[in-house]
Amino acid sequence: MAEGLAQAGATRDLLFIDQRGTGHDSPLRCNLLARDGDLDHLASGALPEARLQACLATMDANPRLYTTPMAMEDLDEVLDRLGYRGQVNLIGGSYGTYAAQVFAHLYPARVRALVLDGVVPTNADYPLRFAERSQRAFDQVVDECAHDVACRAAFPDPRRDLALGQARLREHPVILKTARASVAFDADAFSMFVRSLLGSPDGRGLVPAVVRAAAAGEYDAFAAAVIDGQFGVLESQSVGMYLTVNCTEVLPRATMEDTERLARGTFLGVARAGPMLRACAIWPRGVDVAALHERLRSDVPALLLSGTVDNATSLDDARGVAAALPHAQSVVVLGGGHTVGGTPCIDGVIARFIEKPFAPVDASCIRPIATPFAKAFPP
Repeated sequence: MAEGLAQAGATRDLLFIDQRGTGHDSPLRCNLLARDGDLDHLASGALPEARLQACLATMDANPRLYTTPMAMEDLDEVLDRLGYRGQVNLIGGSYGTYAAQVFAHLYPARVRALVLDGVVPTNADYPLRFAERSQRAFDQVVDECAHDVACRAAFPDPRRDLALGQARLREHPVILKTARASVAFDADAFSMFVRSLLGSPDGRGLVPAVVRAAAAGEYDAFAAAVIDGQFGVLESQSVGMYLTVNCTEVLPRATMEDTERLARGTFLGVARAGPMLRACAIWPRGVDVAALHERLRSDVPALLLSGTVDNATSLDDARGVAAALPHAQSVVVLGGGHTVGGTPCIDGVIARFIEKPFAPVDASCIRPIATPFAKAFPP
């Protein structure tokens, strides 16, 4: 992060705060692994009820007190205690854009400028939209592959390959094994892995080869990627804080019927949102603040960054947020995924915006991102 914001940080302090419920000493980290360290069905996004109940039984904290508004109250207090009593610039990515909007709702006088990368609206049940947005991203990859001579020759029909891979795993789930661990791999787990690849240009470049390998029943080539990716999620994410926020603020009224309706016709189906809804049935919920789900209406200058191949949010989300912010400027990266920051170009765009947030932003350095299709796995 410090490298990705080097230009912005050249003249300003960069302040990073572990949100309550996160960090190495968080009381809301649930160990979902089996006793032997294997991943069981976790690759499919499962949140095992028995392990969540065991986590709650031993948790030395009240999960109801880990909502976003409470965390933003913490941020206000930390700023005061560190001596930052004036206005601050907020930079958020993905959920961080949601949190930044909540902070601006609660402490409007505190905010000098907003930078929102991968814009999540505060007034939508966006996890229910993951399936349709993942499908859109997959369709874009298929179209790109069709226009790439080498990719089209190697992988003439990725949609058919994806469907065959799912059908094979629905009928015959497998166990993927590496020296590190093993994991039960079924159609949902395969769909979740494909979705994870769609989140970045390099990952998208592997999708045609991955779905071809799965269609042929050749899983060894990407077993390590599945297992390492799942460990990465489990080791970096605070499951408890994640569930408190989603169950309290994002999905309090969502139903499985809603999920199935919105996921109809997509390759992901309810593999992503279904386990979350089932977990929310047992996870304690905090107090939701309805007013914070209204669109943020503010004169604060805002820079909204979006990618056109986003498997989580959409350009419409960013447009809806921008519509209520008269001093918002939007930058769209062709071929960019969910969050586009971290490059010297975007760093410079952010730095120039923060220095003069009401001036037209200069984004002339941005170039379209082409998907680097790779023959990483045998056709």
